[in-house]
Amino acid sequence: MSRERIFNLPGVITALISVLVAIELAVDLFPQSLGAGMMAYFSFIPARLSFLIAPNAVFKELADLDVDADELASLLNSAKYAWWTPLTYAFLHANWTHLGVNSLTLAAFGAPVARRLGTARFLVFFAATAIGGAFAHLMTHPFDLGPVVGASAAISGAMGAIVRFAFERGEALGEGRHDGADEIPARTTPRR
Repeated sequence: MSRERIFNLPGVITALISVLVAIELAVDLFPQSLGAGMMAYFSFIPARLSFLIAPNAVFKELADLDVDADELASLLNSAKYAWWTPLTYAFLHANWTHLGVNSLTLAAFGAPVARRLGTARFLVFFAATAIGGAFAHLMTHPFDLGPVVGASAAISGAMGAIVRFAFERGEALGEGRHDGADEIPARTTPRR
């Protein structure tokens, strides 16, 4: 007699959550200077990327805002690391609560998308939506010096993907469901 597993997550989701937990653990357990360095170099800071694209615009904007000279020096020194931060920020979290909420929502919304796309395509999708979220933030806050962390953009992408395929005729959110719920098509005409 086979028993139902308690956790029925695709391997890629379990692996991603494990990586997120390991990174948060490393940030907490490493000496404070190393943990802060990880946050500084791998978080997404819009002004840092803007500096690489248009340094004169950043100088002008930050001069108008009367930004502290130390902050500006830090921005200039770390700008060379900005190219990968539109992806790496998604693997950092502000604290354990932030990580917990993102892990739960990744499990809930990422699992059906991972089942639908498969491991490799899901990882590409996760990366693309994280990068898309960073660039959306960059477009609306190009001179922001505050660090952005968390997998929320990638998780929001998974929520959007579910909406795309959840209500197609014959499509199921979970694999191996036989309760008949996935066989009921969504209403396409409004009720009168």
